[in-house]
Amino acid sequence: MQFDRYEIASERKRLWGQLQLRGTEAGSSAWGFFLFGVPFIAVGLWVIWIGLNQTSSAPSQTPASHWILVVFGTVFALSGGMLWGLGWGQIKANRRRRELALRDPARADYPWEEKGFTPPRWSRLTRSVGGLILMALFLSLFNWWAFFDDGPWPVKIITGIFDLILVFGVGQMGILISRILKFGPSRIEFARFPYRPGEPVSLYWRVPRGVTRATAGTFTLRCVTEWYETHGTGKQQRRIPVREHLWSVTGHLEQPREILPGKVETLHFDIPADAAGTSFHHPKAKAVFWELVIHLDLAGLDFRETYLVPVYRPPGGGGLEPAPIQLNS
Repeated sequence: MQFDRYEIASERKRLWGQLQLRGTEAGSSAWGFFLFGVPFIAVGLWVIWIGLNQTSSAPSQTPASHWILVVFGTVFALSGGMLWGLGWGQIKANRRRRELALRDPARADYPWEEKGFTPPRWSRLTRSVGGLILMALFLSLFNWWAFFDDGPWPVKIITGIFDLILVFGVGQMGILISRILKFGPSRIEFARFPYRPGEPVSLYWRVPRGVTRATAGTFTLRCVTEWYETHGTGKQQRRIPVREHLWSVTGHLEQPREILPGKVETLHFDIPADAAGTSFHHPKAKAVFWELVIHLDLAGLDFRETYLVPVYRPPGGGGLEPAPIQLNS
């Protein structure tokens, strides 16, 4: 694909918006997920037990508050179950990385497919649906208190605000479903594995269905660092994921362009020799990775997708360690 112009950006800046976290090791460990989920499951089952013990043999004669306890407990128990599921998924990923490391040290960092990368579609939708269901169940307690039990006005206002957030989330999920149905699967293929800083990066993008005439577009290959920041103290302490742009090169389409679905477009980028290499799980440094972000302005829904790209420093040139990106920076 011939771009109208290239643009290079090297300033460090925070990235905002709906971002998919990549550096899972920067957060909780696998066993941390299990331990953190225990109190949720324990409290949830305890609340469910209280609610069921107070219900009448005739459901129609049982006060609504008792059923709300059951719903509230179910939300807590399911939240703990989701944490356990994340922990189990982390254990399986770690096991797979160890197996891959026997064949290729670069693949010990991430379970790469050497031929290319296909972004997940349905897993993202499943997480969105699960989160919205849990949020709806959690808010059911406060909606009952605010609107059915004639709660105080502050409770009604706060509950109403969270109801609007839930409606917004449902709308976003609808857009996600529409994108999945319109564009289907999307994929890039690698010209080599892995890529090295200072060498050309050629990627083969399989144009998904639903992409035809683009009025404009950007193809950005960028290096990103990711970590968690701790805010607050004591019980108010919380860990917030942070992503920061390190370097990028963007190919711009500034004129309308016909892009044929099913065609393979070749994308060429040059990256500097001193760029940081990918490191998802280095114990003393922040996670660093490279991704290709494609954004096309189309009639109706725009196309936007993100693909991971394996850019690693050679074994004799720093290995997997992104030395400039230390945790205490």
